[in-house]
Amino acid sequence: MGEAELKNGGVVRLRLTFSVPDSQPRAEVFYETAGRAFRTAVIDYVAAYRLPCIAPGDAPVVATQEFEFDPGDGRKVVWAEVRDEAPARGTSMDCLIAAKEPPEYPSSPFGSSDPGVVLARFSFTDPLSPPKTEILFDGGTSRFSRVVGRYAESYRLPCMKAGGPAIVARQVFHFRVDGQGRSMLKDSSMASFAAALDKLESQHVRFDFTTMGCPFEVRFVLYRPYVDNEVGEIERHDPNRREFLEWLKRVELNLPAKNRRQVIGDSMTIAVPCTILDLR
Repeated sequence: MGEAELKNGGVVRLRLTFSVPDSQPRAEVFYETAGRAFRTAVIDYVAAYRLPCIAPGDAPVVATQEFEFDPGDGRKVVWAEVRDEAPARGTSMDCLIAAKEPPEYPSSPFGSSDPGVVLARFSFTDPLSPPKTEILFDGGTSRFSRVVGRYAESYRLPCMKAGGPAIVARQVFHFRVDGQGRSMLKDSSMASFAAALDKLESQHVRFDFTTMGCPFEVRFVLYRPYVDNEVGEIERHDPNRREFLEWLKRVELNLPAKNRRQVIGDSMTIAVPCTILDLR
């Protein structure tokens, strides 16, 4: 009797190392719950992979990929994207020069003093010029974004290599009057966080946290829907969590507009228990 008839399933997670453009990668299984037959099927499948963009002399490219065999319908296999394991590379922002005084809360002809957040992206093209500024979220009023745009005119990145590729950075600016309260994200359980997701019915995912070194906590910084969220593991890294973390980067919270304009860029801790999250 085959694995489908037995309703066997599980997860196989691979680390793939590409060294040359025209040969299969070296495949290492770093976690699996599915058994020998599934492990063999996955390794045979990735043997067809090639990475033709590797140039002679390049360092090996290391990536991860997850395969999930779901016995729910007897034959379904779900696989995630191949994820590059290399850390982000770029020029350090430690040499950034800016005006000494931070941007001030802008005056309003209507006397409004509501708090707000501006999310901006800066593109530096040379070490002696201010960056190109792109406002990703204006905090609900252009008064905030104009202040940020003027402030960014003082930015310089002198350690940037002249003639090199553009350096792109992102920054959050918080505007509020002294002593004024604001909406904040609160730490949450995984169940409460999932219940607060926008368009929950469209989240067709399944995560078995018992395969991820549970229980654990992650730090979540909200940026969606403007750019991807930031997600970090607390205390200990586990590569088995990769697909879960990638999913968290893309989710949105169901928030009223008044609250959203105050909590973009805010962080929260999510406690993940030893259970299964199934939203399919």
